[in-house]
Amino acid sequence: AGIGGGYNGTNRDIEINNVKKLTASGFRGIGAGQQMKSIGTIHVGSGLLMKAGSREDDAIEVEEIGDDAYITITPDVPVFKFDSVALVLSGELGLNFYTVVNDVEAVKDGYMLFEIGSSDDTQKVYFKGLSAEDDGRYIFRCNVNVLQMADTITASFHYGNMVEGPCTKSVAQYLNNIKDKYRDNAKLVALADSIANYGHYSQIALQEVHGFTLGEDGKYQTMAGYNDIVLPDAAELAAYKATKTGSIPQITGVSRALALDHGTDILLYFNCEEGYTPDITVTDEDGNAVACPLTKDESGRYVLTIPNISAHKLGDFYTVSVDNGAMTINISALSYAYSILNSATSSENLKYAVAALYNYYQAAIAYQAAHE
Repeated sequence: AGIGGGYNGTNRDIEINNVKKLTASGFRGIGAGQQMKSIGTIHVGSGLLMKAGSREDDAIEVEEIGDDAYITITPDVPVFKFDSVALVLSGELGLNFYTVVNDVEAVKDGYMLFEIGSSDDTQKVYFKGLSAEDDGRYIFRCNVNVLQMADTITASFHYGNMVEGPCTKSVAQYLNNIKDKYRDNAKLVALADSIANYGHYSQIALQEVHGFTLGEDGKYQTMAGYNDIVLPDAAELAAYKATKTGSIPQITGVSRALALDHGTDILLYFNCEEGYTPDITVTDEDGNAVACPLTKDESGRYVLTIPNISAHKLGDFYTVSVDNGAMTINISALSYAYSILNSATSSENLKYAVAALYNYYQAAIAYQAAHE
C-alpha cells in the first residue's frame, strides 16, 4: 500500500525527526505503492491533501495542523525479541543470548528453552530469575561442554501461548564469525583458534576414554581444529607441578584429575578409612575461600571439586587444607596437564588434549593482557 498523496507541486524537503531529509516531487516521491521505512513524524509541507495508506507492522496516523499536514509513524513494539549472541569463557563454555524485553509483566513467567544438537539435551532458563543488564537487555545463558562445541543450539522463548524464535547458533559458528570479522586482531584470532583446538583435541581424547563415536546417533558433531599443535616438553610446565605436604593416617591415598567433558574442574580423590570424613577448606592465590563441594563416588572415595576455572586462571594455584593443615595440597588446573605430559603411560590423544588446554590458557592470558 504505502503512503500516497495528490500533490503535484514543486520538490520539497521532508524532514524526519528533524534529522534525515528526503526530497519528493510533490508527495509522489514516496507515494502510492511504496513503503515508508523511517519512523517518526514526517512534515510534508502546506497545501497537501493527505491520504494514509498502511504498513504491515506499523500504525500510521495523519494529523492536520493548519495548512500543514503531518504523518506520524509509530512502530509496533514487540514484547520480546532476540538481539545478539556472545561466547562465554568462564569455567564452562557457553553462549549468552542477549534479548530485549519490552513488557516484563507479559513474560514474567516465561522461560528460554535451549535444545542442543539433535540429542535430547535441553536446558531451561526462567525469566523470573534474571535481572536486566545496565543497557536494559536480558541475558539467557546456555552452557555447553567441549563435546557440544560444534552442535547447534536452538533457542526459543516461551510465555503464555506465545513462542518467540527460534534463534540458532553454535560455538563453532561463533568462533568462525570472530575470525572473519576480526581477522586483523591477531590476539583475538589466536584465542579463537586455541578454543577450537581445545575442543577438537579434547573430543578425540574423550572419545577414546569413554568409548563412543563422534556423530553417532546424531550426538556430538566433530569440532574442527584450525592448526596442528606441537606437544610441549613437560619441563615447560614444571612450574605447575602439584605439591603435597603432611599426612593423615586415615587418608590412604590421594589422586587427581581434570574434568574435560563439562566445565574446567579440578578433581581430588581421597581414599579414606571407613568412618572417617576429611575436613577440607580451599583458598585461592589471594587467600579467599573457594566453595568446593565434597561428595562420595560409587567406589566410596571422597571427591573434592574445584569448579569452573576460567581460561586465564588455569595456571592459578589453589591451597587445599585438610584437617586444619595436617595435610596441604597446592594445585592448579595445569598441574594435571604437567602430570599427563610427564607420564610415559598417558595416551597421545590425552597429551594433545592437555597441550591444547595449555595453548588455550596462553592465548587467554595474552588476549587479557592486551586489553588491560
